[in-house]
Amino acid sequence: MAVCHGCHKKFGLIEKRYKPKDDEILCFSCYEEYMNVLKKQQEEIQKQEAEELRIKEEELKKQQEVQRELKRQKKIEKMKKAKERKMKAEVRKKNKEEKEMFLKKQIIEMKSKDIAELIRMLGNKNPTLRARSAFLLGESRNKKAVRPLLEALKDLNENVVVNAVTALGKIGDPRALDDLRSFNNKKNIGKTAQFKANQAIHHLQRIRFESMAKMAVSNVREMSWQDFEDSVTEALHAEPSDTRTSDMGVDGITPEGIPIQIKQSDNIGRNVIDNFETALRRYYPSEKKVKKGIIVAFSFTRGAHVEVERARREENIEIKLVTVDEIIG
Repeated sequence: MAVCHGCHKKFGLIEKRYKPKDDEILCFSCYEEYMNVLKKQQEEIQKQEAEELRIKEEELKKQQEVQRELKRQKKIEKMKKAKERKMKAEVRKKNKEEKEMFLKKQIIEMKSKDIAELIRMLGNKNPTLRARSAFLLGESRNKKAVRPLLEALKDLNENVVVNAVTALGKIGDPRALDDLRSFNNKKNIGKTAQFKANQAIHHLQRIRFESMAKMAVSNVREMSWQDFEDSVTEALHAEPSDTRTSDMGVDGITPEGIPIQIKQSDNIGRNVIDNFETALRRYYPSEKKVKKGIIVAFSFTRGAHVEVERARREENIEIKLVTVDEIIG
């Protein structure tokens, strides 16, 4: 007779039997208890799974909240940076406008500046001011600006160089010819600068030829002292002296730095030589061993030549006497 594996009772002939497993036979009450236990286990498992799912959902929710917060922070940071960039751009714009206003004001003020100040402005850090200075120096037609403008040809800013070349052409001093030719032969200059240099060279060549022709055909004795002095200075490729050196008795300076005195007279005598020796002593520094000078006139007396020789031999003062005929011839 069969026995229940749960309560170990013997089954009756007509009693229903339950077989939850292949090797087990249970009565109804034991089977019902077995099924209740199994149901509780399943409920426990479902409960545990539900709890795990809830925890996972909470963690996912927290992660999503963290992600949203990070995105929000990034958005705030992005907006903050955009605002900072906008403020910096506004500051830069304002600074640029103020700088442009200041620059315009300086350019306007430059029109009233003297030649020395404009020459100084050629060394300004701002290329716009350097270019404007070169332009205004050209408009001034002042020959004192020739040497500084020649130096400006070395400027790295093309606009400054173009203005300097144009200014040299406007001033019309033939002394700039050799430097302009050398500049024009360079390979690394811009097309505009080269074009302006060619214009200036042709203009200065014409002025030089006209000056030479004027001295050759006109009666130089009847020229005004200023025209005579300018013609001699240009013929010697010299620079007119400034106020300081002219007060010393120096009318011009050669490219080599030698002082020139120009006399529209005949028979220049010893007294003129003596006075020029004094001017040379004042012009040159005391440590200069040999002091050189040039006097231009129509003619010189024997006494002038004797004094020149004495000064060379005894005082190391070398004065060259040049006649107008030598310059014209």
